[in-house]
Amino acid sequence: STVDDLVLWDSALYTEQLLRHETLQQAHHSHCLTDGSPTAYGYGWEISEYAGHRLIEHGGGIHGFRTRAIRVPDERVFVAVLSNHGGTNPGLLAFRIAALAIGQPYNEPEPVELGPELLTLYEGVYEIDGSKEIHITREDNRLFFQYGENPGAELVPLSQNEFFFKDMSLNHLLFVSDANKVITAVEMLGRSGIPDIAKRVDKSD
Repeated sequence: STVDDLVLWDSALYTEQLLRHETLQQAHHSHCLTDGSPTAYGYGWEISEYAGHRLIEHGGGIHGFRTRAIRVPDERVFVAVLSNHGGTNPGLLAFRIAALAIGQPYNEPEPVELGPELLTLYEGVYEIDGSKEIHITREDNRLFFQYGENPGAELVPLSQNEFFFKDMSLNHLLFVSDANKVITAVEMLGRSGIPDIAKRVDKSD
């Protein structure tokens, strides 16, 4: 497709040319799992909020291509970014454009500096749902995050125990410690506001 095609499609969603408003409302509503846990996900759409504005969005990709589309329906704003460079992430660019369009520009967080002694405390293996592994490693004064077989991503310190991704500063990680100040888990938080929690595990064997 093209961005022009996507604009025509987005415009049609404000009418009932494609879907009834009642049907679209279900797709654009954040649903819960059977146990009541929130998902920040509708029928095929990610649901979030920024500066009091409801955002409806999704991305996609295939070898050599990556995309992101964001709707701000209350402001009738639609942003689509299509990239033929598989190594780039169009999500932050799409979000920045949408934020500018609604008059709420996004400002990058101010990083702080942490010494290698502190960063070493966060190194280790963390598991989500007892199976999906996250590896946190340190190289000199830099901390890196690797999920499964995906490429590693650098983490930038925002405070003593909170970090953001270097190329996607909207996503944060918060390291959690117990009463003895031992790191026990990491919380991963994006714009949905719903954290994913990975527990630290001992992989010394």
